[in-house]
Amino acid sequence: MSIVYDASSQTFNLSTSKTSYIIKVLDSKHIAHIYWGKKIKAKNLDYVLRSRNWGSFLTNTDNVDNFMLEAIPQEYPGYGSTDLRSPSIELQFADGTT
Repeated sequence: MSIVYDASSQTFNLSTSKTSYIIKVLDSKHIAHIYWGKKIKAKNLDYVLRSRNWGSFLTNTDNVDNFMLEAIPQEYPGYGSTDLRSPSIELQFADGTT
């Protein structure tokens, strides 16, 4: 297995002899799932994220136009953001806040 980081596209390509698993660090510092499947040569796969746009009732995340966490295939989504899907983790502090 190899792990290759491409700084220009901010992607990690984890590959075996037959598979590729690609994740990307977005400008917002969120981690997006880009690809998993048959081995490919990772180039610029940003079109994968653009092709997932759909209608939203939410505002843009962090005031960035056309950036909605609910439309991003996050690798590990957290709680308390504009993404209304189930989070991977939700913590409650001693004072009861989440």
